[in-house]
Amino acid sequence: LRTDQELVPRTILNVTIGIGEPFAMYLLRGEIRWTKSEDEEYYMGIRLTEQEGTDLDSWIAHFDD
Repeated sequence: LRTDQELVPRTILNVTIGIGEPFAMYLLRGEIRWTKSEDEEYYMGIRLTEQEGTDLDSWIAHFDD
C-alpha cells in the first residue's frame, strides 16, 4: 500500500478494491505490518485476514482464474 499519510504498524484497515472485466468490488481487511518513508510517500506492508463480512476468498479466487 502506498499513501501520503503514515499509518503505524498494528493498525487495522478496511480496504475496498474494484478491479477486473467484468468489474468487481472486494472488501478486504488487514493489519499494517511495516512502514517505510520515501520521497514524502509512505509504503506499508499489509497482512490480509479472513474476517466475517470480507471478500478475501473471492479476491484470491479472482487471480486463480
